[in-house]
Amino acid sequence: MPSVEKSEEKPPRLEPRAYIRSVLQLYVSLPHTPKKHRPDDRFLALHLQRRRVPFRQVEAALLLGSARRLFRIDHTEPLQPIRSLRYFLPLLDELRYARIDNHYVDYLRRILSDFLSPKTPQHSQLLASQDPDQTSPQTQLTFDW
Repeated sequence: MPSVEKSEEKPPRLEPRAYIRSVLQLYVSLPHTPKKHRPDDRFLALHLQRRRVPFRQVEAALLLGSARRLFRIDHTEPLQPIRSLRYFLPLLDELRYARIDNHYVDYLRRILSDFLSPKTPQHSQLLASQDPDQTSPQTQLTFDW
């Protein structure tokens, strides 16, 4: 009997400007991040886009990093605010080798929803405008902030 391989559906690729804007908007919406991104943050987002780092991987790293900070066990000393998007680079490296389930990213999004700044537009509208046929209800990004 021949083996049947599951074909993984690739998420839609964002246009370069949309990718950079989405990364920066997500970054500044996170708790303990600046209200406005710096030029170096824009440069890093551009670098990630040129390296073809999937937006979902960047999103997962930012959400995971924020969740780890917010829900850490040792609350003895307050942490300094995050001053740069570069704070999340080690998490991007970590996720490059350890795949993270889309359902877990959805879970992170839900538990962080009360902490996220409401000033950013919904990223799901941005992704839906790219190619609505390539996103399924399970993998489509949905943001309430």
